[in-house]
Amino acid sequence: MRMVVAGGGTGGHLFPGLAVAEAWVRSGHGPVLFVGSKHGLEARVVPAKGFAFVSLPVRAARGRGWYGWFEFSVQGSLALFLAWKAVRRFHPQVVVGLGSYSSVPVILAARALRIPVVLLEQNAHPGLANRLLARFASCVCTAFAESSAFFPAGKTVHTGNPVRVLTPRQEVPKQPSEKFTLLVLGGSQGARSLNRAMVEAAGLLKSEGCEVSLIHQTGAADLEWVTQEYAATGVPAEVHAFIDDMADAYARAHLVVSRAGATTLAELATLGKPAILVPYPFAADDHQRANAEVWVKAGAADMILDRELSGPLLAAKIRALASDRRRLDEFARNARRLATPGAAERVVELCVAVGSKR
Repeated sequence: MRMVVAGGGTGGHLFPGLAVAEAWVRSGHGPVLFVGSKHGLEARVVPAKGFAFVSLPVRAARGRGWYGWFEFSVQGSLALFLAWKAVRRFHPQVVVGLGSYSSVPVILAARALRIPVVLLEQNAHPGLANRLLARFASCVCTAFAESSAFFPAGKTVHTGNPVRVLTPRQEVPKQPSEKFTLLVLGGSQGARSLNRAMVEAAGLLKSEGCEVSLIHQTGAADLEWVTQEYAATGVPAEVHAFIDDMADAYARAHLVVSRAGATTLAELATLGKPAILVPYPFAADDHQRANAEVWVKAGAADMILDRELSGPLLAAKIRALASDRRRLDEFARNARRLATPGAAERVVELCVAVGSKR
């Protein structure tokens, strides 16, 4: 059997698709083709992972005003033709949609070619693309049970969010570092407000005698100034634009300070990592806040809204958790309860079942 994976854009959409593709290959099925935007993260990451990739000339329209929608509509016809051409040539038995804007022309092409579609919905509040495309899908695989209410009755399967196999590139301790270590993640593209607050919080913690070390993913735009600020204050920090070896970073961390993207949350749950979540306020339909609220309700994380985020507040929450290992352990236990091991394999099983009916 052959499979097309459609979409990407951000790590939150792309990495579950990569997890499914890797599980598909491990299961001994046929080749996988990714089709996505030439402007998205997938254009760089997918070929590096060894998968075939076809790019489409399409950008997200939402958040770019009337011009964004105009450009999307103009490019849409060409993208639809190129998607139809790529899918028809590859001749897959199933197409998996990842829910981003670049998945739309591919799913429509699959529909025109009468190829079964499986959608992945990573968030508690589904995105616009999946809500619109669900009518064309054989099934929708959800990461959060709460998202089923947004889709046609009987179409959803709660599989959990597929997570990459996190294997360290080098041998690392199974327990976190001896010194209390924070892993700071602003998503695949970084987060300016979180970076600023973390730099200030780290300085405050050091001045108060609360010694911490940091592993900080800043995004490319903030790498230089964040590195300089930590050096100036003497805070021990490893600063990266993007962390490739996430297994190593997770293994060394006692606490994660992060946005609330669905893929990051799935990884935190799988590894049982306690977290302070700062939902990205401009995520479509505020879905990151919905994701974070599920975790807070489950007793697996603390949350700070971006509009309330400050260095002193973040420092206070870090200090409280660093000095209360019982609460930290409780967060970790509850995070593990949110994990859904084998999600990628379950999605593959559904894809095989759906594709076999064609």
